[in-house]
Amino acid sequence: LLADALEAAGLDNTGIGAHLTALHLAQVVVIFGLAGSGLIARLDRRAAGLAGCLLSAAALCAAAVTTSSQLLALEMIVVGLGAGLAYAGGASALSFAHDTERAYSIVTIASIAIGAVVLGGTALVPVDHNQAGVFVGIAVVLVVLGLAGMRLPHLTTERPHPRDPLVADRPADRSWLGAPGVALIVGYFLLNVGILAVWTFSGSIGQAAGMTSAQSW
Repeated sequence: LLADALEAAGLDNTGIGAHLTALHLAQVVVIFGLAGSGLIARLDRRAAGLAGCLLSAAALCAAAVTTSSQLLALEMIVVGLGAGLAYAGGASALSFAHDTERAYSIVTIASIAIGAVVLGGTALVPVDHNQAGVFVGIAVVLVVLGLAGMRLPHLTTERPHPRDPLVADRPADRSWLGAPGVALIVGYFLLNVGILAVWTFSGSIGQAAGMTSAQSW
C-alpha cells in the first residue's frame, strides 16, 4: 500500500524503493537502539507503543498532502521512527507472556491473516493510486492499534516469565550478541531486504503481467 501511495505521489520504482528503505532503516535503528541499550526495559510499553503509533500516524497524514519527494522521504523516516518505537514496545511486552512462543506466533499469524483478508478484499479498490486515501487510512489504523495497545501491562519493573527451565537457569548477564544472536540479526536483515524488494517492485511486476494494483495486492 505504501508503495502504491508513493507511486501516486509521482515516484518511480527507484524512488519508491529508496523511500521505503529509509523507513525501514529508521525502524531498525530505533529497535536496535532501544533493545541494545536496555532502554526499552525502563519505558512504559503502553506509552511507548501509543507514542510510536501517533508519531507514525502524524507523519502519514502529512505525507497525504505532500508532493515534494524530499519531504516525503523525511516523512517516511519519521514513520519508521514511530514504527520502531511501537514495535519495540509491543515485542518487549510479548516477552512477558507465560508462553512467549505462542504469543509471538499468534501475533505473526494474525497479522498475515488480517493482511490477506483486507488486501484481498474489494474494500481497498477505492484507494487504488490514491495518495491521500492510503496514507490517511493507514494512519487511522495506527491510531486504533495504539489505543488498543493501552490494554498492555505497564511492565517497568517486572521480569519476563522464563520460557523453559533451560532459559531460567542461564546467567542473567549472558550476552545476546554472541554468534547465534548476530546470525539471527543478519538473517532477519536479509529477510527484510528481500521482502522490501518484493513490496517495491510487486506493482510493476503485476502491471507487466496484466494485473491491476488490487490484483497485485
